[in-house]
Amino acid sequence: MATAWRWFGGFVLGSVALVVLLYVASRAMPIPEREAEALARIEVIPTLEGRNGFAALWAVAHDVDVAHAEGLLAEEAHRLAALPAWDAEGGSPPYVSVLERFPVLPSAPEGAPAFCGLHEPGCLARVRGDPAGYAALAQMQRSAAERIAALDAYDHFRNTLPPRPDIALPPYTRLTHDLTLQAQRFSSGQVDAALEGVCRDASLARKLVASGDSLIASMIGAALQKGSASLFVEMLSELPPDHPLPANCRQAFAVDGAQTAAICPTMRAEGRWATAAYRAAARASVESPWATLFLDVEKSAARGAGTFDWFCGEAAAAAIGADMPLRQPAPPSGMAFSCIANAAGCTLVGMQAPAYADYALRLQDAAMRQKAVGTWLWLRANAAEDARPLAERVRARPDAFRSAARDIRIEGKTLQVPMYEKRPGEDQTWRLPVPAWMSGTGR
Repeated sequence: MATAWRWFGGFVLGSVALVVLLYVASRAMPIPEREAEALARIEVIPTLEGRNGFAALWAVAHDVDVAHAEGLLAEEAHRLAALPAWDAEGGSPPYVSVLERFPVLPSAPEGAPAFCGLHEPGCLARVRGDPAGYAALAQMQRSAAERIAALDAYDHFRNTLPPRPDIALPPYTRLTHDLTLQAQRFSSGQVDAALEGVCRDASLARKLVASGDSLIASMIGAALQKGSASLFVEMLSELPPDHPLPANCRQAFAVDGAQTAAICPTMRAEGRWATAAYRAAARASVESPWATLFLDVEKSAARGAGTFDWFCGEAAAAAIGADMPLRQPAPPSGMAFSCIANAAGCTLVGMQAPAYADYALRLQDAAMRQKAVGTWLWLRANAAEDARPLAERVRARPDAFRSAARDIRIEGKTLQVPMYEKRPGEDQTWRLPVPAWMSGTGR
């Protein structure tokens, strides 16, 4: 019996020693060169030309003189940098922004009609269903609308605050409300002002996407672009085809590949945010080293960097060029030897990886919507001179409005464009109205 116990004890000690040896060897493994290079690339913040409007965007919902917004943003950045590390368990007191010193501009009061959704057509009909209610809502939103309109004077929106998981986002929702106000203007007879306003919203959407500042900003930009395009075409459908367009509309809906060009910087920006989250968690765990026993922050950041950097590589560029849906490869295997000492990090990286391609599809769809709007405007511009059947005219559209993988088809009184993103309750088709003067029945 004693011999058996000695054998068992030796087996247990040997097993423990082997586990410790494997752990130490796994922990000592250097970061693979490819992962280190991917991490280095996502941590480079690209330079953007022109004026940065982030301070004005950040303060747009508060009654703040825009001339003071830059100084307040600098103060906010200084205060955030001095805060203790973020505590994921909620032990840190909630942060109070310097903007809380200033009143919030009025939004929709209780009982007011709802703002139009960016993914829902028919905003003009909704507004016309309650003219008095939407007129009152527009009046209440005047100050906010003026501030939103002023944002289009900036060239880009680059967040200069320290990256922390616990800070509030800019009030992007306020931007999405502006389309309802343009619909109210149009329905009340302010046609040209409404057209100029909806094109300004589309321009702002383009800049949010092109800034590549964060995933959320680009997704808000893509949604605002979709809503702006739908409302713009809806407005023009009710006007004769020779109604002059405001000067800002051509550039706002130009087909220039800006949406797909933003996929790479947007994903790298999201990678910087994820890396900052890893490092913040590590700083919060300094007093509890057991918390990082199976989490190596830098190895996790490097391991996850490829998830984001893939969207800047040759495979992604080829898919974007062919307008094929982006399908990023599977994440690195969690069974790798390096994961023994970094099991938590490998699990986190594996969990985050599959989601990002869906966001990239939104930007591919945004680019396709621009081509569809370009086609619609081209048909409009040539409506008086081109007597060919609509289907023939659509087939003859300029190459700039074509996709290598998706076509624009005519179904009844709509132009239909296939979308790649799957949204609940939608059939992956975007529709633009075909008015009588476009179809030929109104000539």
